[in-house]
Amino acid sequence: MLRYWKLGICLGLLCLQASCKPVGTPKVAVPEPPQTTAMLEVTGQITYRERIALPPQSVAVVTLRDVTVADAPSTVLAEQRLDLAGRQVPVDFRVTVDRSKLQSQRKYSIRASIVGPDQRLLWTTPDAHLINPAAPSVALGTLTMNRVTGEAADPEERLRAGEWTVVKLNGVDVPAGARGTLNFGTSAVLSGRSFCNSYTGTYALSGGSLSLSPKAATLMACPPDVSNLEKLFMELIREVQRFEMSEGGTLTLHTSDLRTITASRL
Repeated sequence: MLRYWKLGICLGLLCLQASCKPVGTPKVAVPEPPQTTAMLEVTGQITYRERIALPPQSVAVVTLRDVTVADAPSTVLAEQRLDLAGRQVPVDFRVTVDRSKLQSQRKYSIRASIVGPDQRLLWTTPDAHLINPAAPSVALGTLTMNRVTGEAADPEERLRAGEWTVVKLNGVDVPAGARGTLNFGTSAVLSGRSFCNSYTGTYALSGGSLSLSPKAATLMACPPDVSNLEKLFMELIREVQRFEMSEGGTLTLHTSDLRTITASRL
């Protein structure tokens, strides 16, 4: 009997020990720091002071540019094009750019312009609106544009305002039904149709100087007459050195040996 009593005491002490063991500190989930979005969004609106209605078919172009190097052509990193279709200012804009294209030590600015149906630059922002590339987002508020007249129009904006259709090669009219085009896109990207095939490449613009560098093209078979047009067109664009733009919106590209490509907005 005594033996059972001692056994009971021992078991009781073991149970008491077990119940008094310190309870481990519960793990607390530590929230991870919020990750920065892969895209930077810049918002605002554009307007001008003049009480002048915009012509029908005007286009607003808002670009985000690398303006680090002063007195040098800026590089367009992102763009929003707004077909106003009869709308009037103020006009809201929203430009987004991949943050991987941005560097903390460089300077970036927003520029806004409005181009008329004849591809003439009508209004543009006169000042650099710098942004912080490290910000979660950027709200610029209202940007006021100045009216542009005569030679003050920015040739880069006019070149990039839309697609150009080739109407003459070295002064000779392009045959009806044949189609060659030029598109001057963001980040100096050149593209278009060379009458039969499509092509891509790059362009470099500095003042009135312009050089075109087609780098790739599709390989479709073409009828002989179209092939001849394509051959001449590609030969000419590789030799382009400068350009002119008339008040009516006609673009003329001049080669080093004085031949020309004439294009318009059709």
